Amino acid sequence: MKTLAIIPARGGSKRVPRKNVIDFFGNPLIDYTIRAAIESKKLDDIVVSSEDEEVIAVSSRYKEIEIIRRPDHLSTDHASVMDVANHVLGIKNINNQYDYIFIMLASTPLRSSDDVINIYNILEEKRPNGVVSVTEFPFPVIYALNLDDNGSLKRSFPEMADRKTQFSPKYYVDNGGIYALKPEFIYKKNYFPPDTHPYIMPFWASIDVDTPEDLNTAKAMYSYYFKKNA
Repeated sequence: MKTLAIIPARGGSKRVPRKNVIDFFGNPLIDYTIRAAIESKKLDDIVVSSEDEEVIAVSSRYKEIEIIRRPDHLSTDHASVMDVANHVLGIKNINNQYDYIFIMLASTPLRSSDDVINIYNILEEKRPNGVVSVTEFPFPVIYALNLDDNGSLKRSFPEMADRKTQFSPKYYVDNGGIYALKPEFIYKKNYFPPDTHPYIMPFWASIDVDTPEDLNTAKAMYSYYFKKNA
């Protein structure tokens, strides 16, 4: 089974400036994703896609990493991860070279090489269309509230409002750690094709750094689960 990993990492970010190279316990944030990919020893090729010279310089320290420079139109807030992934596949002209494409966001530093290995093993055993890392919603979704046209609270799922927590269905959200898909679904920009299996990760390993609060939470989780238990 042959695999390609794509790590999208542009230089611009609004809420956490320069987040992909921001210091995270002595290393740029992207280092944690690069090392998880390399140390898994399950990924045949690993590409970092970026337009940013600092991201490229950090990534270039690893001989296992191939750098693909992305054009300006794929370096804006409006460019999607799937757009970037398709640019990489086009540059590499992969044809039928890879069985699965792994997309690993640089902003998810607590995903580990073990997670990469575990997802690889699911792919090898079951050969689904994809496996996506997810985490359980921290609160039962059936208790969600939204606002009506007057700005007043209303229940999103009133038919389930009286159900006890222990009897409520579990809901999950993709955490940005790993999307592993057959190439055809990357081309179709479909994260969740039929026969996509979940890989469930705990909340603490699922922090996607998008805001300063996320960064502080990731640091707290890393300090407790990694540094304390090292």
